[in-house]
Amino acid sequence: MPDISSFNSSVSSMTISNSVNFGAMLMIIICIVGAIALVMLLTSLERYTKFFDTLYKILYTLKYTAVGCGVSVAGYGMYLGCSALVSIGGGIDPVLVLGVILAYIIITILGYVAVKVLERIKSMHTSYVASKVVA
Repeated sequence: MPDISSFNSSVSSMTISNSVNFGAMLMIIICIVGAIALVMLLTSLERYTKFFDTLYKILYTLKYTAVGCGVSVAGYGMYLGCSALVSIGGGIDPVLVLGVILAYIIITILGYVAVKVLERIKSMHTSYVASKVVA
């Protein structure tokens, strides 16, 4: 009988079916590709610079990811709190509460954008008037 400890084997009715697991081969391939990539990265200053510029851009976006996670956790916590109030019998619909909060946030953002646009229009008009007076 062959040694079946190195394969994923099953013995049934005097036959052995083997299926080779390619996890080790995949790990070797990943290590080889990683070593090649590291050598390519370290042999060219241009590739090294481009890699770290890209890495810093990705790391710069992580703060937005963290803020998004925080907002998601806060929103989910409010949803759970409202759901608990509904189950107690408070009669609060969590979807309605979250809808009102979301509407407030959207309206606030729209107001902020509108104020900034108006300030920009005023400054552009001031620059326009100043350019006409000088000429």
